[in-house]
Amino acid sequence: VSIVVHVTKGMQRGAYYHRCLRKDLKKIVKDISPYLSTLSKTKIAGIDVTGRDYLATPDVFTDFIQSLRRKKADLHFTYHAGEDFFHILDGLRTIFEIVQFLDYGANDRIGHASAAGVAPSLWVDNLGGTVPMPQGMYLDDLIFACYFIESRQIASLKGVVDKVKTKIQELAQNVYGGENTYENLKDAWLLRKESP
Repeated sequence: VSIVVHVTKGMQRGAYYHRCLRKDLKKIVKDISPYLSTLSKTKIAGIDVTGRDYLATPDVFTDFIQSLRRKKADLHFTYHAGEDFFHILDGLRTIFEIVQFLDYGANDRIGHASAAGVAPSLWVDNLGGTVPMPQGMYLDDLIFACYFIESRQIASLKGVVDKVKTKIQELAQNVYGGENTYENLKDAWLLRKESP
């Protein structure tokens, strides 16, 4: 018998970012570890992370997925993302973070990822003008956009980078206070892969 374990993203906040959910994920690793053994009659074939994108970002699952990968290298993962997003950049950032932060490879899939398939012009037309979203989320989206444009050397978008970096500085002041350089904010965002 092979089974797929479903894990649901949740809006569980604690003393630090998603403390309760991270604790629950550690318990799940402990509970399912016996079934990852070659000696077990019931085998876990895969893990399916479900739920709304904005309830928990991929970085919350880095320890969980890496722990399971160490226990069973050929375990398959599905992470549902890019389905429900405030801003199209948010959906695209989530897809990117899954690949980068969770080391997605040949045995893994991203469920739906519709943000990657919707035409930005169609999204704008359907939106109606205003995108209500938390400033911190918008800040992460803009950091991702600048990083993506610069790291991929997208010449057609290079002209907007300075304008976006100005908005990043404004949002960083509102969200974190103090002075934060774009480079520090970008590095901090990329460090989420390490589950600091």
